[in-house]
Amino acid sequence: MTEYKNILTELIKEKQTWRELKPELSKYNVHSTETAEKDTRAGKIFEVFTKLYFLISPTEKDNFKKVWLFEETPLEVRNKLNLGNRDYGVDLVLQDLEDQYFVVQCKYKNDESTDLDNVSKTRHDNFTFYGVANLNEIEKDTFDSIYSLLAKNHLEERKLYDPLPHQEIAINECTQWFTEGEEPRGQLILPCGAGKTFTALWIKEKLQSKNTLVLVPSLALLRQIKNEWSKQRKNIYQYLCVCSETDIDKDTTDTLVTHTYEIDTRVTTDSEHVKSFLLKPFEEKVIFSTYHSLPVIANAINEISFEFDFTFCDEAHKTAGVGNNKFSLIHNNNRIPSKYRLYATATPRIVKESLKKKLGDDLKYAYDMNDPDTFGHEFHRMTFKDAIEEEILVDYKIVAIGVNSDELKEYIEQRRFIDKNISIDELANNYALEHVMQKYNANHGLTFHSRVKLAQEFANRHGQLFPNTKTFSVSGEQPTSYRNLVLEEFKNSEKAIVSNARCLTEGVDVPTIDLVYFCDPKNSKVDIVQAVGRALRKKEGKKLGLIVVPIYHSKKDEVENSISSGSFKNLLQVIRSLCDQDERLQDEINFIAFGKGKRKSNKIDIISSSFIEEQDKIILEGFEEKLRNSLFDRIIEKSSNNWDLWFLNLQSYLENNSHEYPSKEDDAGLYNWMANQRMRKNSGSLKNEELRKLNSINFVWDIVELKWNKRFKKLLIYRNINPDSWPKYNRENPESEESQLSVFCQVIRKRYREGNLTNYWFKKMLDINFNFEGKTDNWTQYWQEIKDKLENRNSISSEELGKNACSWIYRHHKSYEEGTLSDYQNKKIEELKLDRFFETWEQTFAKVKEWVLENQKIPSPQSNKEFNSWLYSQRSRYKSGNLNDEQITKLIEIGFDLEGLGKEKNDAKWIEMFENVKSFKSDNDSWPKFGAEGLEGKMYNWCQAQRQAQAGTHSGGKRKPLQQWQVEKLESIDFHWARADVNEVQWEQNFSEFKKHVDSNGNLSLPSMVNGEYNFSYRWFFNQRIAFQGNKIPKERLEKFREIGIDLNKFENETSKDGRYGFTKWANKTREIADFINRNGHYPRSGKGKESLH
Repeated sequence: MTEYKNILTELIKEKQTWRELKPELSKYNVHSTETAEKDTRAGKIFEVFTKLYFLISPTEKDNFKKVWLFEETPLEVRNKLNLGNRDYGVDLVLQDLEDQYFVVQCKYKNDESTDLDNVSKTRHDNFTFYGVANLNEIEKDTFDSIYSLLAKNHLEERKLYDPLPHQEIAINECTQWFTEGEEPRGQLILPCGAGKTFTALWIKEKLQSKNTLVLVPSLALLRQIKNEWSKQRKNIYQYLCVCSETDIDKDTTDTLVTHTYEIDTRVTTDSEHVKSFLLKPFEEKVIFSTYHSLPVIANAINEISFEFDFTFCDEAHKTAGVGNNKFSLIHNNNRIPSKYRLYATATPRIVKESLKKKLGDDLKYAYDMNDPDTFGHEFHRMTFKDAIEEEILVDYKIVAIGVNSDELKEYIEQRRFIDKNISIDELANNYALEHVMQKYNANHGLTFHSRVKLAQEFANRHGQLFPNTKTFSVSGEQPTSYRNLVLEEFKNSEKAIVSNARCLTEGVDVPTIDLVYFCDPKNSKVDIVQAVGRALRKKEGKKLGLIVVPIYHSKKDEVENSISSGSFKNLLQVIRSLCDQDERLQDEINFIAFGKGKRKSNKIDIISSSFIEEQDKIILEGFEEKLRNSLFDRIIEKSSNNWDLWFLNLQSYLENNSHEYPSKEDDAGLYNWMANQRMRKNSGSLKNEELRKLNSINFVWDIVELKWNKRFKKLLIYRNINPDSWPKYNRENPESEESQLSVFCQVIRKRYREGNLTNYWFKKMLDINFNFEGKTDNWTQYWQEIKDKLENRNSISSEELGKNACSWIYRHHKSYEEGTLSDYQNKKIEELKLDRFFETWEQTFAKVKEWVLENQKIPSPQSNKEFNSWLYSQRSRYKSGNLNDEQITKLIEIGFDLEGLGKEKNDAKWIEMFENVKSFKSDNDSWPKFGAEGLEGKMYNWCQAQRQAQAGTHSGGKRKPLQQWQVEKLESIDFHWARADVNEVQWEQNFSEFKKHVDSNGNLSLPSMVNGEYNFSYRWFFNQRIAFQGNKIPKERLEKFREIGIDLNKFENETSKDGRYGFTKWANKTREIADFINRNGHYPRSGKGKESLH
């Protein structure tokens, strides 16, 4: 074997992929009848490569403790397996960690299209098939390690990824919710392509989970997540796959089918096997399972005492909805016990209120991701907007392309090679796609269709029409290995499309995809969002992902018929689906619908395959003006969110009315809408995003609290004017200010007497020495009455003393314990010796100490509210000097922090990071950048967290905003609250392009159009001027403009055409006319679309 190892060493040197190694290896597999040359050494070399693959590949190396070539296999093992001394098709023998043996047969073919899948069709149990697709998946690090072992007899250390900043934030927030917040369930919302798979692995590792359950909806995703985790895991774990080939959704078109032989040898659906695995003493265990196979796991656990430490539910929206099925079994902690559950998805699924009302008794089977009892709270959410702004995903544009039948008929007549059986609308779809790919320079597109047959026909037709584009079609029924080969060839093609029905909506990570094309209507919003995610993966040089919808129409004057067609509904469904995910798109549409925006969109292009008439951002080409306007108006009408329009209405009202809320008389509709939001919040039916938006404007949820606070302010004013009296009710003038305040005081007293007054309001009123009793003139007089009643008493009851007296005693004893009374009141309460009526300090402490010893922690509000409240009252007493030395010692001994330094420690950490950022800004004249490592990366993360906390978007709006002193410190260093302001690299790039239009004398020559296309620098400079008018451009950027001779202040004041800046617009138009003449050979004429130049 030495010869083969030496050859492989030379062949694999500096190779990074199987595609690079394969041609070299094929030189050793020659069989020519013409030259009689024959060389079969490639087979043996490939066997050596396969052995090293099992020893080194991160997906395989920890599965086997011994890997032998057949001739290396010990005689004892050969005899045990009855292999004899000749291989008879056995090339390798593997021994796993449980001393089970597997034999491997290697087949090397020069022609990779040779069908070996037939081998798999005759094998079932304990059979695994590795094909070309597996070889293509081998990563560069594995090739480097194989070479290192062959050439240097040294194995390179495996390189692991570090979490990106946004993943670090998600990991920390999820683990904090689990551990510090003691929450057993929660949600992780990350958009497609944001690294959910690795984030889940790192959460598992941070939680130090020893027994982990990973759930996915399909075998293809199970294979993917199992392999990805194997490559990046820090700790070795033993795993078992629980799934079968029946685990597919047969009711769904083009469901992705993966065979168990494509996954692993460790596959089972036997609950006894699962039970045996869970009971084995491995240090760490992971079960990868489909939701369909959950009953197998439940049955295994039912017979033993077992609990998973961590359960990761991928594509968790599949477990929501209506119905008690295998997917919903994961919610049942009795059947699937787990300490922590994390539900992860890009597309949370909410059950509509209208459906809930119809369900009646079946409502208990409606699983809604808004329900914290089932799914937990949102631990972390990253929106499309966040992912795009932080450059985790590329941005997108929705392109609606219009194709007119009359124009298409003419096109067909000019090209007689078209099959007569092809309908015009079928051809229109191909023609529209080719036009968009050319126009936007897109080279790798996925097309989605309603049926597999239509996808195949589309791909075949496109290949005939446009031979320069490679075309493929795939379906869920094809083996994973074949689909992966297709995607590999697609990825490496210069220009190509892959057509499918829906099997490529999930589990496809090909960053070269820059376009998705929805050829037929797609009803599932989840499928649309998942499909769009394929085009938003980042790749060097990729700026935009295109979402394309064709609109086929027959006559340009039949506006309403065109708009109501199925193709328009398809466009509308795509826009609505993306509105659900991207608040920027929804806000833009709502803004236009609310009447504040121009009839233009930054995200939607409506174009034609025949001619081009661009507007600013919404581009409507190939449609007559009437149809273009109707299309746009209907998009806005159908896509605007009614809730958001009401929200904008409320926001506008508050801005225009000094943040005073409308009464029913002011605006009945808005008043009722606000009341409905409060009701929905109390019932738990308010969406998380709606809650976040309302919190962002400090919406008052408790209307009674709002009214009370207003009354309290007026009461303070009254007391300042009348310090010796309280408001009196005037029966002759009940609407007077004093009468209203008197009613307020009576309500407070009534709540106090009934024991329903909150501590907050009790302390608030006590601070102004409020007369709670209403019958006595002052506190001292009532104290004297209480003292007289308590003479010679050792017990108290409301029957003997009266309800008011008992309530007064109880509240003042509690306030004394908490140290919230004045010095004078403290002395008076001590005279009453109230302790004789209550449990002593020592008795209460003994109970608290017993609880702490038993639970090994200080009680939290969640674990023991009563003891937590008592301990924190001791901190107040300590600070006011009302604890003796013995009591202080006892509290310290159980680990209670009397100084309350937890907050101080957090504040100290905050100040430390603030000083780091301040120094960084001073030294570098810039803010920490995204993607940086080390301390700069941590500072970038910290800056992002401050922005999110202040904006109310941190953890779905559940975290408190920054304290005022923190805001003031940040503003003292001119901290940029909006991330767009700190994107220095992008701004510098745009400024460099702009400078090309300024000569050495500072003269600006900036045409709005270049070669018939809008000039980006023209738009950019226009936006800079708008920002300048709003005083939003930093000083350092203004200085950069001045350095090249552009004074924005002078620019805005200069209006004369004779001035240098006024002349620019005239000069720009002159260049546009010259450009028009060069392209068309004549001067502009009057007519539609040319008026401005003529």
